[in-house]
Amino acid sequence: MRIILAAILLTFFAVQSGFADSATKSAKLKTLFDELEANQAFNGAVMVWDADEILMKRTVGYADIDKQVSIDDQSSFELGSITKTFTAIALYQLQQVGKVDLNAPITNYFPDLPYPEITAAMMLSHASGLYDVYEERELREKYFAFYGNIHVPYSNQDYFDFVVQEKPRLLSDPLTRYKYSNTAYVILGLLVEKVSGQSFTDYIRKNILRPAEMSDTFWLGELENERNQSLVFGYRLNDDGSTSRNPDPDAGPRMRGLTFGDDDLISTMDDMYKYDRALLNGVVIDNDILDRMLEPVKLKDGSQSLYAQGFRLNEIGTSTIVDHTGSTSGFYAYQKYSRPNSNYGIILFLNVTRGGEQFRALQKSILNIMEGGEN
Repeated sequence: MRIILAAILLTFFAVQSGFADSATKSAKLKTLFDELEANQAFNGAVMVWDADEILMKRTVGYADIDKQVSIDDQSSFELGSITKTFTAIALYQLQQVGKVDLNAPITNYFPDLPYPEITAAMMLSHASGLYDVYEERELREKYFAFYGNIHVPYSNQDYFDFVVQEKPRLLSDPLTRYKYSNTAYVILGLLVEKVSGQSFTDYIRKNILRPAEMSDTFWLGELENERNQSLVFGYRLNDDGSTSRNPDPDAGPRMRGLTFGDDDLISTMDDMYKYDRALLNGVVIDNDILDRMLEPVKLKDGSQSLYAQGFRLNEIGTSTIVDHTGSTSGFYAYQKYSRPNSNYGIILFLNVTRGGEQFRALQKSILNIMEGGEN
């Protein structure tokens, strides 16, 4: 299946240059996903729109493979790091009402942190130099040793306490390079709570989800003792073409966390479309503030980072688009956001995964169709 998928996607990397109307784009999208579905090379959900016109809305495959429960429009997928866009919006809302200064030292809010040289704004743009505890092997091993003495699952506060205890050095000086850091967003989730006086979930629900009318978005942490019936299972695609639950529900106790700010959100295609509309129309954040959030971050050497404040800036040919990806065990998620100068959007969810290369290729195929050019 991997070879078949690669062949299908390659045919869509050579889209002819020039203007393509909505009907042409819609037809190309249909051809792409018809082929993927026919070859059982896609299991998930996709939605693509141009301005206010929905060009494609499609669900393929199973939410529960063993029970043959099909994915539908109400199916809920883990968003992974797309959650970071919500954290960024929340902090800019709070700055707008004077509750936080994102350019102040982070130690103004967390005096125990050993990093007076970094700010929340630097952390939002992944340019603070702050490591990712889980990605840095030495820190991960120390954290697991620390984690063995705390409750399961680990929390934002556990991360924070570990950083305060170990005081790891920054990987680089602030604003010298882009370095993706989940740890930064774990701390930023705590910052939302500290300056708002509310739990992260309550703040996001009241100030983003409700204004955007996102009634089917929730947190994994809310499901510890129950299962939402719309939530799909994640799977791993094996070398022989079979699938296995990911994570394995029969595995023994393992290191796991339910941190907010960096990930943990679950949503549907319809709700994420509402999120896009709310951002485009200034429902949850003023347009001028969002425009400032989406300005490229300038590094000390004069170069620009391709990550703004909570959103990625992705170069497609001569275009710079606003998007974000997410991944957790068994799930990939992608959203391209509508902007005035690029008024189309994409939502892509997969719950059968095997490495990120094929998922990135699928994103690129859809973007090529929508851009009407070639890379």
